[in-house]
Amino acid sequence: MLTKKHLHPLATVLLAIIALGITCVAAKAHGFGTESHPVISNSPTQEQQGRRKTQQRPSATDQNPDIEALADAARGRDIGTVKELLAKGVDANAKTRYGTPILLDAVGGGSSEIIELLLVKGADVNAKDKQGQSALWYAAWYGMGDIVQVLLNKGADANTSSSDGRTALMRAAIGGKADGDQINMMKLLLDKGADVNAQDKAGESVLMAAINAGRPERVRFLVEKGADVNAKAGPDAQFGATALMNAAYWGQIEVVKLLLAKGADINAKGHKGETALMLASQGKHQQVIEMLRKAGATK
Repeated sequence: MLTKKHLHPLATVLLAIIALGITCVAAKAHGFGTESHPVISNSPTQEQQGRRKTQQRPSATDQNPDIEALADAARGRDIGTVKELLAKGVDANAKTRYGTPILLDAVGGGSSEIIELLLVKGADVNAKDKQGQSALWYAAWYGMGDIVQVLLNKGADANTSSSDGRTALMRAAIGGKADGDQINMMKLLLDKGADVNAQDKAGESVLMAAINAGRPERVRFLVEKGADVNAKAGPDAQFGATALMNAAYWGQIEVVKLLLAKGADINAKGHKGETALMLASQGKHQQVIEMLRKAGATK
């Protein structure tokens, strides 16, 4: 009989692996295994996360197929099918299996005619998806001025915001089309009561959002409309606590000049003690550094 001392070391390892495999097979055959003794973890595994998502997300068969068809038609600008399904009694205020209001799908399609039709048939103009984003919010972001006008005329909340606190005006300030088109849309929102000094949950203001998106003409427009140049963001703000710090961080010479002319506090400090001059120095924006020093920056 062979013993371990007669075996080559590699053979010993091989026998151990085979024995382990046999043990595992036997254990599974008797109803035992890793699922009976899960590893305790503070966070779910990728498999567990995937299983939860699968359980939470309804399948296509769980949803009325007519609702999905209406969403597809609205998104595809197929007004004939939209009219047909609405006449059939499909709820214009329904949500798809992903929790998206059909009105948002219509905004994705870009047809103001379909949007008006859905609203006439009872769609909630302020309905939101799971991220808290409304039809107006999306239309403002994607530069759909005609749709923004339609939605506002139908009672859309000009101060609508997503779950992270970002408003439609913030979306208009950073996204969409050419500056002229976006500024006209921002005027529409402001005329309907949008807050020019709204801040998201991180404390970033509309003005800061426009600066960080590199939109100087929109920055100028917002300042003219009364945006607070000294509003302070929270500690989670990414590029500085004030508009001037943001502009200095990016080296935006003309914006820095504008903000200083409008009374921005040149020596304001962020939550970690940072100043506009420090941020400009970190970015090696020499012209901004010189401008700030000439204007009285001391730190």
